[in-house]
Amino acid sequence: MTTHPLADDHWRTCLISPYLQAPGSAEAAAFFVRTYARDLVFPGFVSIDEARPVVRRYAEVLGLDEGPADRVLAEVVDARIAETATGPGSEVPFATALDHLRDQGVVVRVGLDCCRDRALERVEREHGDRDRSFAVAAIDDLMKVARAARIDVSFSYLDGAMVDVLTPELNARAAGGDREAQATWLRTVDDAERVAGGLIASAMQDVAGLDVTWNGTAQDTVGVHVPGWSRPLPV
Repeated sequence: MTTHPLADDHWRTCLISPYLQAPGSAEAAAFFVRTYARDLVFPGFVSIDEARPVVRRYAEVLGLDEGPADRVLAEVVDARIAETATGPGSEVPFATALDHLRDQGVVVRVGLDCCRDRALERVEREHGDRDRSFAVAAIDDLMKVARAARIDVSFSYLDGAMVDVLTPELNARAAGGDREAQATWLRTVDDAERVAGGLIASAMQDVAGLDVTWNGTAQDTVGVHVPGWSRPLPV
């Protein structure tokens, strides 16, 4: 299983916006770099060594030199280490809920990928035989934790878990324009996604005691509220 979310350069396409523009001064650039660096390291899944090339690239686009960017990152990391030293927070019940989901046949990829697209590529390759759905929160999702105190967990079913209901015959009929087959296909998919989302919401609320925001529908995310998040930074 992949354990380094920024191990390849895909982060350049999902963590660095193509719409960034350099501000009018180095002081302003340093402010934005500091905010970005804190968002990146705050969740506790990215080490300073992994964060450095990302922050350098972000700073480069904003017109801040590498040296000042490294100093900003070091200051952010030192401050976060001091914050997490005060004790555990909502990351503990959150992790407990994730363990519960794994026991229920849910593939969990949290903090293991730079973005959701990368996570989904790996979910179908790295699941167990009894897994039926997945829960994903990539680094770009986790960058909300510092300021929003919320983790948006994506979910769905595993394709391999649906072969008994989304049969080749049903798929062929739906693709051929059979409206009854299309309705059956859509209902089956939506039901499977609602089950997947319900597992996450239940684990976070009933097992972890965390508040969640989810309207019970498919094609959605489960928002998990994580006040006081204090996961230590990886070494």
